[in-house]
Amino acid sequence: MEVDSRAIWVLTCVVQGLRDVWAPKVTSAQLWSQISCSHSITTQVLFSSVAALLGSAGQANYSAANGALDGLAAHWAAQGRAGVSSIQWGGWAGGGMAGGDAGTAARLARMGMPLITPSQGLAALASVLSSHSMQASSSCMAAVPVVWSTFLTRFQKKHQAVFSEFVASPQSTAAVPDLPPPASTQSLAAHTMTAVTRPAEQAGISRDVVHSQVQSAIQAVLGEVVGDMQPLMAAGLDSLGAVELRNSLQSQLGLELPSTLIFDYPTVTALVDFLHPQLISAIPDSDSTTGGHSGTECPPDPLSMGGYPALVSQPGASVSTLSIGVFALDVRSPHGALDSISGKDTAGVIPLSRWDTATQDTHLQQTSVRFASVLDHVDAFDAAFFGVSSSEAELMDPQQRLVLECTTAVAMSQPQQGNSSSQDCGVFVGVSSTDYARLTDKHLSSVTAYSATSSALSVAAGRVSYTFGFKGPCLSVDTACSSSLVSLHSAVHALRAFECSAAVNAGVNLTLMPDTPSKFQKAGMLSMTGRCQTLEQGADGYGRSEACVAMWLQTLDDRSSSTDSHGMQLLAVIQGSAVKQDGRSSTLTAPNGPSQQEVLRRALLDAATQPNDVALNQLHGTGKQACMLLLCLYRWAQAACLPIQLCLVSKPMFGIGMLMTPGAETYVMTSCLTYRLLLATSICKACCVCLLSCTSQDDM
Repeated sequence: MEVDSRAIWVLTCVVQGLRDVWAPKVTSAQLWSQISCSHSITTQVLFSSVAALLGSAGQANYSAANGALDGLAAHWAAQGRAGVSSIQWGGWAGGGMAGGDAGTAARLARMGMPLITPSQGLAALASVLSSHSMQASSSCMAAVPVVWSTFLTRFQKKHQAVFSEFVASPQSTAAVPDLPPPASTQSLAAHTMTAVTRPAEQAGISRDVVHSQVQSAIQAVLGEVVGDMQPLMAAGLDSLGAVELRNSLQSQLGLELPSTLIFDYPTVTALVDFLHPQLISAIPDSDSTTGGHSGTECPPDPLSMGGYPALVSQPGASVSTLSIGVFALDVRSPHGALDSISGKDTAGVIPLSRWDTATQDTHLQQTSVRFASVLDHVDAFDAAFFGVSSSEAELMDPQQRLVLECTTAVAMSQPQQGNSSSQDCGVFVGVSSTDYARLTDKHLSSVTAYSATSSALSVAAGRVSYTFGFKGPCLSVDTACSSSLVSLHSAVHALRAFECSAAVNAGVNLTLMPDTPSKFQKAGMLSMTGRCQTLEQGADGYGRSEACVAMWLQTLDDRSSSTDSHGMQLLAVIQGSAVKQDGRSSTLTAPNGPSQQEVLRRALLDAATQPNDVALNQLHGTGKQACMLLLCLYRWAQAACLPIQLCLVSKPMFGIGMLMTPGAETYVMTSCLTYRLLLATSICKACCVCLLSCTSQDDM
């Protein structure tokens, strides 16, 4: 059974979204009916929308609510109520949902339905009221100014019966003779359907033709030509315009296109690069004319999808496949949530020691998020133990203190600590918050000798190397919420390149000021409950959380061994990792589907792992984007006819929200000690994927 792609919204629409649109339309009309049924009312006019008549891309809930309003009017008229009408209004100029947004107004004009001026709207309303007085009104009517020459070009085929009388009229016929589709549309569709025995270029489907078609479709939606490398969203395309553009290209090219087309391929160049191969592949091969393959086709490459070529090693490249072992772990988490996997809800009211949420309400001019998972006693630090003076400790970022404490725990657990080999140890720290620096600048009027180093992110790693005398690579990594995973990736590759014989990897995050949460709340990123509802329909953002995690890493001479040469217990094996950036995505902070697929493929290849070997997937944040990655895994395994079994584990199981220290994900998974392989992903602007195999208790 085929499912119309336009029905996907209905299947996936959040119930709350339906209620929000339904309430002011249908619910209020029903309440009015209950109140007015016992009164003698001569005129009742309901304000509906033309969306009920024509539909609205991406707003099926809004169309349905207005359609229900029209149905109520018809029902009341059938009951004998006098003067009942529902008016399907178009967009009004001067304000409202359409007139208040220049992009929406321009889109309606391109559709042949310009905005209703106030004088036109009042005249239409007066006409309806006049028809009531003459008892000649209809229960439902549309009040929309229409430019038929433009409108019929778009809607005649879709609503042939509804608009047949206008097509037959002399004025319409003169304006739109037979309503043929644009020549460029005919050419691509015809070539795709009839070029059965000709190569693509002979069929005329060159890249230039596709480029021209894409630019024409974009100009029809935006009303202007866009640069080939300019993101369409930056050029003024909104989400509804993206749906309109995707539908237009799908109709014109005769291809089934993904609903995320404009977000995955956000520029003209990216769209052409994607669409051109799709059009070529839609032309069947002919053995006699193209020298096509004969006989049995080769099985598909399970690691090649979405138009990307299979990844192969570069000639002459020397890539180390050494596996990296995790031999020690230490963690600081809210209420010890990561100390076990039994599950614990740590989200609570943000304490006054951080900031006053009531004051933030005034600053934001709205209710601020009041819940988060925070660490206790972050002000406590044994400065004397680490040889830090009291004056320096006072200015020292608590994140540096936590990193120092956790790395001390894992470093001191190593039997070779103090030997010359331990000096060849690298330090890799994921850290991004600079809250403490802003706090000290706010409350301290003078600059001291420690001001330069107390809160510098680079010093978070440097202080560890200084304290223990480690002489290997030393760096702090700031890639936002993927900082720790990217630092882990750097540590793995440093060990494989023999830049160091061991490595300490750590990740830390503290939220000490309300500035960053306030910005994220304004951007609609934060959950008001402080909790991530992973993979749930009601997911409304992520919850802020704090943690610090440190790990001791070494290369493995023998992967089958569960201990190192000094008898240290092996906790997990890092088989591979990959890091990529989204590149020219739709906006600066927006994710990109093909880029995320690519980084997943690279991680699997780096680990020499097949998708069907993945038994556990740890999700980061709300996990909505991770669903796409799970589907990628499934499709790869399905293409290679490989069985695959996926088990999901998300941080919200442990009630700790989004830690912003993805190293904690590794800690969670190694704590499970049950599954053979896990895939830890960080879904964000800088993507990092690490593959680990975890030893089980039975193997210890």
